[in-house]
Amino acid sequence: MLLWLTFVALAVAESAPEATPLTARDVQVKYTDPQLQRFFPPKAQRAGIEGMAQVLCTIDRNGRLADCEVVRETPTEQGFGGAALKMVSTFRIGPQAKDSSPTAGRRFSYQAKFRIGPPPWGPASWEKPGAESAAAP
Repeated sequence: MLLWLTFVALAVAESAPEATPLTARDVQVKYTDPQLQRFFPPKAQRAGIEGMAQVLCTIDRNGRLADCEVVRETPTEQGFGGAALKMVSTFRIGPQAKDSSPTAGRRFSYQAKFRIGPPPWGPASWEKPGAESAAAP
């Protein structure tokens, strides 16, 4: 069974909620685990259930995500929230957004969609086209 995950990331300045939110295109996310599909919850995978989870974290000065919490998960009771928390623990955020503003101390909202089947960009690769590097789509 082929599994794939899609991600939507949104970082928002904690101290300036009125500021325009940063999008996934505005920050550099390094995936330290190249096999992100391994985070698909086993219970849901066995049952053929797809889902999503959104987590909210703070970016620390080393680019790690801290104080993460699940803010949304569907369906519930399938392990998608816990899987998303484990997944983001492997992420590293670059020290600056692409607009050169610092990322440390900002809130980071991350949505992971867990899907069964080949990714829409083709089954030959788990990387989305246009990835900046092998470790950072």
